[in-house]
Amino acid sequence: MKDDLSKYNNDELVLIYKNQNVEQEASTQESESYDEYGHYSVYTQDYSEGCFITSAVCQTFGKPDDCPELTAFRQFRDNYMKNQKEMRKEVEQYYIIAPKICHAINAKGRDAAKQEYARIWDDYLSSAYAALKKHKLDTAHDIYKMMVNDLEDEYLN
Repeated sequence: MKDDLSKYNNDELVLIYKNQNVEQEASTQESESYDEYGHYSVYTQDYSEGCFITSAVCQTFGKPDDCPELTAFRQFRDNYMKNQKEMRKEVEQYYIIAPKICHAINAKGRDAAKQEYARIWDDYLSSAYAALKKHKLDTAHDIYKMMVNDLEDEYLN
């Protein structure tokens, strides 16, 4: 698998997960093209839709894709994190691990997944969102980074 996503422009994020269901049905479309390495089954997703965990949480609460929470987190990612070298690497790593985390959560079953996404909102995202609304970007980053690290430890290690 190609882990370095920095070669792609800001208009798209290409996830190369051959035969992996990422469960982002509303925002993921299969492209029938080959990448520069000859891989087929490339899932192309508009990069503004790539808030996997946050999107799953908001979908659990019945929020639309353009809800204030997702909009704020996407603006934070695109206008703050992607403009700083170290944070840009975190975003690239997030695109690799977040779909796997969501897949592991969803594999628990519908009710358990809803409960877990609600816990993620309560434990992390509500505080990060409150920090964003107060323009405390470093605080929001710290909370979001802790969330991703904790979920990676819980679901992927």
